[in-house]
Amino acid sequence: MKSRIILVLLGILTGIGAVAIWTSGVLWWPLRTKPAATTTSNEGESYKEKLELYGKRADDLERLLSLLLAGSTIYALAVGYNAYQQSKDTTKKLEDLEKDLKDLKSEAEKHIEQLQSRITRSFPLFTDLDFAISTTTNKILRLFPHLDLSEQVNLSAQEKQQILFYEKATAAFEFFETHSLRAEISGIYRGLGNFYARKFKQDSAANPQPSTLQDDKDRALFYLNYAIQQDDKNSNALNDRGYFALEIEQPAQPVKAKGDFLSSLKANPEQQRARYNLALIEHRAGNFNESIRIIDLALEKKNWQEEPIPERVPDLRYNRACSLACAARQVQGTKQDAHLESAMSELEKIATAAAADWKNIHTALEADLKTKQQRGDAEGDLTLLLHEQTLTTRLKNVRDQIAAKA
Repeated sequence: MKSRIILVLLGILTGIGAVAIWTSGVLWWPLRTKPAATTTSNEGESYKEKLELYGKRADDLERLLSLLLAGSTIYALAVGYNAYQQSKDTTKKLEDLEKDLKDLKSEAEKHIEQLQSRITRSFPLFTDLDFAISTTTNKILRLFPHLDLSEQVNLSAQEKQQILFYEKATAAFEFFETHSLRAEISGIYRGLGNFYARKFKQDSAANPQPSTLQDDKDRALFYLNYAIQQDDKNSNALNDRGYFALEIEQPAQPVKAKGDFLSSLKANPEQQRARYNLALIEHRAGNFNESIRIIDLALEKKNWQEEPIPERVPDLRYNRACSLACAARQVQGTKQDAHLESAMSELEKIATAAAADWKNIHTALEADLKTKQQRGDAEGDLTLLLHEQTLTTRLKNVRDQIAAKA
């Protein structure tokens, strides 16, 4: 087919060339061989004849151009036809190749099924392997409380030993295909990371030289990183790693923490926790209005992480009150009064909340109402409320209510 098309194209080109040569000879040979005029009297007639001859040649040239255009059109059609035939051939080859690939895939799947059948007959242990791995992951997950790293959780000695025991089993996951359990395994590594991070915090508080606990700290970060490697959409693990960078790393790494909190928020936009942490970073950087804005967005959401935790709403309101009181220091007059009134209102909402971490809120409130001299480090966030006489009674009531619940 291809050789036939090529011969046709060559024939067309040869014909067009021959016609062009012949036409050129017909048109120009008479003009080149015509004798010149010899007398002056005939010069006028000679010029007239030449003009007529040139006019005729112009008409002939126009016809020649039309002929060449027609030939070019025929050639273009032939080339197009050739391309069409080639595309048909290519399409057929692709269809044949696709069919061959499907046949190969079907044959490979058949061989895999036969191999699996032979393995399970020879080694019955592998028959229930997937079920065993799933059961193990569920057992380990039940050991970890579904709380974030910032929560204060006291594990019993028995629970700690169980975690250490099952930690060894997680190493076996590396030798099996566990794609279907990726979320669960990521949760396990997150739990192990939190376990060692809490252990590091608790032991560091009792040990004046926490450098001896570096292994626990390194192990915590390793597991949190591995949890995210297993599932980069694990918003809880991202939050925990951000908290680790912000509260456990020395010195704190707010830039790194902010990146993790933003990634967590992208993975789960409906959560409060990432916004709580982002607002905390902005507050510590002195961006109080931005902190307030972020907390306002968090209060519009219902879930702390994956489900509502009413006890955490007072934490959001407390941080909002602190940012409002600090922002009040940057303004004067009615704006300052408005900020302080809003801060006081938030504290009153906390005091009347149905549930909260009353002990921590009470500790934080009393610390934030102390002056720099009393604290020994920096001015408390809420000290400006102490100087506003119109709020004195209301502030005392709030302190009494929270102290009673703590």
